[in-house]
Amino acid sequence: MLPAVDATLHRAVETSLTAAWHGSVRLRRDDGDGIEGNTHVRRLHVESAPANAPTSVVVKRPRLDDGETFDPRSERPETTKFFTEWACLQLLHETGVDAAPRFYGGDAGQGFLVMEDLGPGDRLDHALLGNDPVHARRTLVALFQTVGRMHAATIGKRGRFAEILAGLGRKMSRPDQSAEAHRDAAIVDTFSRLAIDPPRTFFDEMTDLTRRSFAAYDVDALLHGDPCPDNCHWVGDRVRLLDFEHGRFGNAFFDGCYPRIHFPTCWCVSRLPADVADDAVNTWRGELIRVVPGIDDERFERGLVDASIRWAWSTFALWHMPGALEKDREWGLVTVRRRVLFRFDLVLAMLARSGWYPAIAEATQRAVDALSARWTDVPEMPVYPAFRTPHATSS
Repeated sequence: MLPAVDATLHRAVETSLTAAWHGSVRLRRDDGDGIEGNTHVRRLHVESAPANAPTSVVVKRPRLDDGETFDPRSERPETTKFFTEWACLQLLHETGVDAAPRFYGGDAGQGFLVMEDLGPGDRLDHALLGNDPVHARRTLVALFQTVGRMHAATIGKRGRFAEILAGLGRKMSRPDQSAEAHRDAAIVDTFSRLAIDPPRTFFDEMTDLTRRSFAAYDVDALLHGDPCPDNCHWVGDRVRLLDFEHGRFGNAFFDGCYPRIHFPTCWCVSRLPADVADDAVNTWRGELIRVVPGIDDERFERGLVDASIRWAWSTFALWHMPGALEKDREWGLVTVRRRVLFRFDLVLAMLARSGWYPAIAEATQRAVDALSARWTDVPEMPVYPAFRTPHATSS
């Protein structure tokens, strides 16, 4: 059984659901260790409840260190992530878009939220690491159809998101000039460590694409922030998103470019066949243009390129430098150095096709040349296992 101290939590969850479902709710205490070993995420079974109630729910709390008590006013990252997920799920529940677990309620003071139990389901990482290319493609495309539906349903709802956060005693984060300056300083340090003299207009072009990204108010939507292969799974005939701890409002292309730039925040990274990635981003676009019809081919490609450049350079300079120069390390399927070179090559291919941002293209090529001279033993990025079979779609 769960420790006795959790009895208080269970009573509070029952009280929350009784209010949400307008009738008495009793839950059976779970004797497991949490969902997939996560002790802060538990499945509780519904013993009695009003008609049409589900048979189980999922209760999520912030991750706490041993002996730590929950403080709703804390600015520690895990507390911020908890309230971010709460606000995302509540907003999606209000919009009625079937993109995530339904939000049932919670208690901000006690630090728990209650959501729909989506049950077991095949995830995109399972599909990509399997041996069925048709299923892998279908799952990837379905994921980004869901991402597109979420974006389309939440455009124009930044104010409501801020209201939900305010009701939880939190403030909504906004694009911060200091964050941009921090990224640029990290890139300057990277150039120095690589002994690269970037083209004079490199930062002018970076500023231009950043300005354009943040000024695109017609695609200002709720972002998942981490729409990776393990943050989703099939529920019936649809892929639903999980884990909104990094959610925020911003330019929809920051999520939409993920198949093109290959999941920059995830462990499950290998190479997608180009036509498979295109299927996913085009499906995402199809959902978005239902509410933003002005996204023509040029704007669509420009949005993907801008977002991909930001991801490639930000993750390299802010996350992986200078450690990647000193030592490579494994992260999931492939090493950090493999990821860096792969993503820069993707950016270079995009810029070669478009002819945009010549200074960024030149600086990126110089970075690749300098890194390749140091990292002489980094192999090419492998294709995901699902697309290595004789029946896989070629790239």
